[in-house]
Amino acid sequence: MSVLKTAQGIEKLQLDSNLNSSLSNSVQTTVEEELTINKVSMKKLTPGKADDGSVSPPHGGKKRREEEHPSTPIWQTKLESYTYGYDMIGLHKETVDFFDYIKPTMEEAEMRKYVVDSLRHIINQILPSMKMEVFGSYRTDLYLPTSDIDVVLLGECLSPAQKLHMLREGLITRGIAKDDTVRVLDRAVVPIIKFTHRILGVKVDISINQDKGLACVNYIKGFLTKFPNLPKLIFVIKQFLVSRELNEVWHGGLSSYALIAMCISFLQLHADPAARNPESNLGVLLQEFFELYGINFNYERTCIRIKDGGRYIPKSEFTSALDNGQYGHGQPLYSLLTIEDPLTEGNDLGRSSYAMHRVREAFQIAYRRLMSRQKTSKTASVPSPVETMLEMVLKVPDDMHKNRLSCLDCWRKYRGGILLHIADLYDKALVERK
Repeated sequence: MSVLKTAQGIEKLQLDSNLNSSLSNSVQTTVEEELTINKVSMKKLTPGKADDGSVSPPHGGKKRREEEHPSTPIWQTKLESYTYGYDMIGLHKETVDFFDYIKPTMEEAEMRKYVVDSLRHIINQILPSMKMEVFGSYRTDLYLPTSDIDVVLLGECLSPAQKLHMLREGLITRGIAKDDTVRVLDRAVVPIIKFTHRILGVKVDISINQDKGLACVNYIKGFLTKFPNLPKLIFVIKQFLVSRELNEVWHGGLSSYALIAMCISFLQLHADPAARNPESNLGVLLQEFFELYGINFNYERTCIRIKDGGRYIPKSEFTSALDNGQYGHGQPLYSLLTIEDPLTEGNDLGRSSYAMHRVREAFQIAYRRLMSRQKTSKTASVPSPVETMLEMVLKVPDDMHKNRLSCLDCWRKYRGGILLHIADLYDKALVERK
């Protein structure tokens, strides 16, 4: 499988001022346990033809084999008889279907808006001097069904912990949250309160005067417009991490912002400009993403930069520019992953991802599994697998799917009750007016 012509060739990395305009030959690691590195060229992202002459998406492989697919993944919602092939065309189609399944529905957007509006009303009562703002995946529409809503309170505050405990009592007494779902992390580096909506099951995180996330919203939206396939790639990798419990930065996982930056960099520095087109093959892009960050990327020496068109810089260049006492005794205190924050100078988006070695290993395994499936599917004697290619690398647990449906069902009933109550108030107002 071809890979990116990029600067991950560790020994070839030249630490000079021209690094931003040059991409070294990439490397390809074999699926043997002892890796060997070889320079390879990249396959073109141009349309190809299947065996019957039909045009496939760019980077496509052979036509899918209709008879080979006994599994029906939860994201396959088409009513007609349909199967995915064990090749890049099949993985592309499956990735598109997964995106259509996992992205927020109109009802889910309405439900979360109601949670935000009701929370804003209560905060205005409890903490009238604080202004509430929402940021993160809710604002960029990149949230999974299990994602939190990120909220920040802005205003004069001498004791964030005290404010959060006041908010805790208010949320419970006003029936927004159950006592056992509210957690005040007042000893964290960034004190927050976490709770789950009592009826709708939506999770919310609230911090105080941590406004850096607000500036990121429009910045990320700009890339979503520039790279049409970026949301699809982000949703797949997000669920990939969720299914492995590697998505919580509190436990050393990869934050959403860091993941988005990695996806942006992947597309920015892709050797073939066609990778940035909406018609590019998502199956190939997904496999190459796993290959890049699971095998080829030089985490020890490379820092990701996405501003100013994107490039790789030496990690030493980024860390040496920090002069705020974060380094001592000659030992840099950064994690395996280093991503320059494009909006906050000196901030490393990967600093808290101390479990990045596990994330890298998961990416590597995913790449090898996809490669293995393509090889074995070409052998006629090999029995048909029971998983699709995408199912081999990510899962949507039954409880997650059922909880999503349950939350929507609760919202429909709750919304119906609200509408009936509004209608009742309207009728009473008409009676009183008469």
